[in-house]
Amino acid sequence: DFCVQSYSFDDTDDDFNLTNFDPLLTHDLESGMIDMMLLATKTLRDAYPKETENPSLGGMRIIASPWSPPSWMKAPTEKDEDRGFMAHAENMTGSALPVCIRDGVGRDSEYAKSWALYFSKFIS
Repeated sequence: DFCVQSYSFDDTDDDFNLTNFDPLLTHDLESGMIDMMLLATKTLRDAYPKETENPSLGGMRIIASPWSPPSWMKAPTEKDEDRGFMAHAENMTGSALPVCIRDGVGRDSEYAKSWALYFSKFIS
């Protein structure tokens, strides 16, 4: 993880359809993360051209995923409740379990469905 702070691609409360999702992943572009990945891949290819000719034989694999649901999708932590912040988590840190989704992870969970859509949009 190369980020020094939490961020989200959709910070709009209750945007279940993610109409405000940033499809350009602006944070990752502006922070240099994507450039770093491209440069690392180029450096490897330049240093080992034969080995990286066929991706199935070697090369660099980069795994990317959204690290956490946006805070508006998360249930408040004990620290949030102590500060009177009850609607949702104040930020994206402090909840490592999947049960952090505001209305759980069951089939009827609006937030879990929106989190799945968030992953889908991130991958696209």
